Amino acid sequence: MEQNYMQQQYKKMILFTILYGLFFTILLYNNFSGITMPIFISVSIVFFSKIFKQMGKNRKKILIFLEISLCLLGFSSFLSGNEIIHVLNVFAMMILFLTYLLLYYHDEANWDIPEWISNCTKTVFGTIASYLKPLTDYFSIEKKQEGTKEGNKTLSAILVGILIAIPFVWLILSLLSQADIVFDTLLERFKLNITFSEDIVGWIFYFFFSFLSSYGVLSYLTNKKSIQEKGIRNHGNAITAITVTSILALIYGIFSIIQIVYLFLGQGTLPDGVTYAAYAREGFFQLVFVCGINVILVLIGIHFYNKHKILNGILSLISIFTYCMIFSSFYRMILYIQAYSLTFLRVFVLWCLVLLFWMMSLLLISIWIKEFPLLKTMIILVTSLFLVLSFMKPDYWIASYQCGQIRENQGSKVDIFYLTSLSSDAAAVLKEYQKELIHTYPVEEQEAVKMELDYYFEKLQKNAEEQTLRTLNLSVYLADYK
Repeated sequence: MEQNYMQQQYKKMILFTILYGLFFTILLYNNFSGITMPIFISVSIVFFSKIFKQMGKNRKKILIFLEISLCLLGFSSFLSGNEIIHVLNVFAMMILFLTYLLLYYHDEANWDIPEWISNCTKTVFGTIASYLKPLTDYFSIEKKQEGTKEGNKTLSAILVGILIAIPFVWLILSLLSQADIVFDTLLERFKLNITFSEDIVGWIFYFFFSFLSSYGVLSYLTNKKSIQEKGIRNHGNAITAITVTSILALIYGIFSIIQIVYLFLGQGTLPDGVTYAAYAREGFFQLVFVCGINVILVLIGIHFYNKHKILNGILSLISIFTYCMIFSSFYRMILYIQAYSLTFLRVFVLWCLVLLFWMMSLLLISIWIKEFPLLKTMIILVTSLFLVLSFMKPDYWIASYQCGQIRENQGSKVDIFYLTSLSSDAAAVLKEYQKELIHTYPVEEQEAVKMELDYYFEKLQKNAEEQTLRTLNLSVYLADYK
């Protein structure tokens, strides 16, 4: 059986992936928001691009955009103190990097969105299934080598056995030392005392996860069975799709007329006991969900059903009605913010609505233009919009908006407990408005508010003092807590 690339280059690849695992562990262990994040992303790009270049793979223009975006996301985590942004950045980087690997390795760039989703999913599970590849490739190479001296085989087998035994020895010694004080004393005498600490487990987990994942994904991609899906899947009966979408379009049309008459124009008679303010502020989450369903619905109509002018017309109509729902949701959310102030969730909902608007616009174009590069354009659009969210520092704008209401609306009261739950991104604003925040509360509550603010700034100071060169975060370092 012919050796694959990973077996042919086994020594070099095993060394590279071990070094990559060590690099990942040292830079990112419990540290996804430090200065090491953009460094790690840059090194990862260089590492994988060098390997793919050696395989003879071509570097496409879309890859340059993905490389820049990944580096920017790494810098965003370093510049922001918002933990939600950090988590979202990690997920975004995982998806982008997976897309980067797939588009770099596979020469075929004309995928559609369902093919991209399918290949991403298969690559994730294929990587996990390849976690034992470092060992199986080694044994496969040993078996195929002819004329190898028996002594070399024995030595290699011993070395592999030692490597496998290390984690078991560490675990057993740790458990036995905790089970018997005499045995623990003996280990201390020989300087072999090992503690079963959470940090050690974490470091080992990070190393093996990164080492096995990097080797596994390369093994999966270089496997001939991993070749991506291709071909046209528009085989569904268009009449079925026309029937379903026409019914939904009728419902959406009636709903859109109601939005225009009652919400945008303020005309019509509402049910008893319902005010226009209450009517306008309700239902935006449901509408956002329906808009998301419509995006998927149009996507299915484009890729899984035979082309038909009537179907295209109905899908276009659904897209237009979706615009109405998006504007309705946006308007309701603005009114809700005016009544109940600004929070991260409400900022995120507004961002999702902007994203849905542009996604639907691209889908509308692709309904009528067959050659439109929908996947590439969608990747660029979603990534660009996410970068805006990532760099905008929502906590700063939330604090600015809420504190600004104090000066605009005399006597208005803010939720001090929510404001002090914000990250270091909001510190400068809270410091500026500190006295005004205290005086918005009754005299008997002002001392408690002052203590809450003091605790917030003390926590920021402590976080800043605990930072090391590895965990340095610019937002935490520059936070105004003095």
